Amino acid sequence: MAKVTVVGGGLSGMLSALRLLELDAGIEVEIYEGSDRLGGKAGANLIEVDGKKVRADHGYHIFPTWYANAWQLIDQLGIRGNYIPFDTTYAINKGDWPKLILTKSPTSLGAVIYDIFNGTLPPLQMFLFMYLNLDLMSQKIGYDNQLDEFSVNGFLHSRFYGTEAMAEVFRTTLLQTISTPPYLLSAKTLQVATKFFSAHPSPSVSVLNTSLQEGFIDPIADRLEQLGCKVYLNHTLKTVKTDGDAASELGFVDEAGNDVTVALDRVVMAIPPLDLATVLDDNLNIYDVAPSLYDTKYLGARPMAALNIYCNTVIPNLPEQHVLLTGSQYGLTFIDVAQVWDDLKGGNTVLNVIASDYVPLEHLSEEQATNAILEDLRNYVPVLTDDVIDQTYLQSHTDQPLFMNYTGSWEHRPDPSKKQGLNNLFLTGTYCRTQANLATMEGAIESGNLTANAVRADLGISGDVPVPQITYFPRWLILLMKAFMFPFVVIVWLLVLIFNRK
Repeated sequence: MAKVTVVGGGLSGMLSALRLLELDAGIEVEIYEGSDRLGGKAGANLIEVDGKKVRADHGYHIFPTWYANAWQLIDQLGIRGNYIPFDTTYAINKGDWPKLILTKSPTSLGAVIYDIFNGTLPPLQMFLFMYLNLDLMSQKIGYDNQLDEFSVNGFLHSRFYGTEAMAEVFRTTLLQTISTPPYLLSAKTLQVATKFFSAHPSPSVSVLNTSLQEGFIDPIADRLEQLGCKVYLNHTLKTVKTDGDAASELGFVDEAGNDVTVALDRVVMAIPPLDLATVLDDNLNIYDVAPSLYDTKYLGARPMAALNIYCNTVIPNLPEQHVLLTGSQYGLTFIDVAQVWDDLKGGNTVLNVIASDYVPLEHLSEEQATNAILEDLRNYVPVLTDDVIDQTYLQSHTDQPLFMNYTGSWEHRPDPSKKQGLNNLFLTGTYCRTQANLATMEGAIESGNLTANAVRADLGISGDVPVPQITYFPRWLILLMKAFMFPFVVIVWLLVLIFNRK
């Protein structure tokens, strides 16, 4: 019987294991996970609030309509009823509370016109900003061009109609939605995301009506258990032994500090690139037989922290949709999960706050970092005073940084559909090459699907896992729209120049 050892029980590792077991080909699959639960950053920790055990997400996650692989999985698990669709988001400018800026999904001409005048930018510049996104989408499709080596800021400043106000909108929105500043983010990555979102505008995103662990991860874990997957929690990978050009043995340390040795047939590494880099550094014998694995050391990551705030009252004027805090020092966004989680509805406000720019805080104590985030938050929601907060729970994620799509990273990202370096080693995760490109649950799931297919092919087993293709508008149509709008862009740009001189 063939055996596949999966190192890492995050979403990609779970999907690789699930898809292999679904083949019903007699494959033995084992998952070794370093923490005390499956799910990784897509899960939720169990904490105590007011004497009750509750789940605290690692950070709220969205499910856009273009998540083809994710929705395929959701439908297979029969859990689509756990999702709430949204077509709008909100923003708050510093000092403007309780005024909210509404942004609609571009589902109609009326919605587009509304967004031009919603106050995010002066209307003329908002028109140019929308054209900029169209301009970016029109660039050559594929990764054989240099767009991945341009930053978003670089692309913006290469356009004659670009303005500093547009750059500031990018700085705020990209940091808060993709967690990467625009001077570092690959323009190719933004192009891909913009293509997918524009082709699937409604619902713009969906969110779970419960925690990610209960509504998403646990159903996958239950399915793995039903299929006979063996799961070993609290097992930290330490050593990798090789025999010729293959990985022959893994060494783990379990929760009790005991050494655990696992002989290998095929192995799927489903751990983040920085963790993989640590393993590679600690096992330099691998370099002699698989130097290409060390390309992953080019990849970067940053912590994206989550702060749960449990209030003793209902804070008025908060929408149920996501809220972005414009110009926030730490790139803050939040959602009031008490308005969307079924078991919290009707209760006091519970904010799940994301600090996308946690770098200035990562060396502070938990108390200092929490106070800094609260101070930033109160610039936008001043009613969130100490006397309305019962409890906070910070997850800094400094030990679990998120992969960043920095410029030029694509060429160093491994292909999950192929063996990597060693003849029995496969890599999977959000940092691998996928259609989604971004470090998202869609990318994790697609990567797991692709890796399962690669292992299946290596074992000579028939039966591909379907990997849905994400659809988007054809380039010729985008170019046609761009050509139609160009004369108006020139006129609007000239008007912006004139008004800015006054």
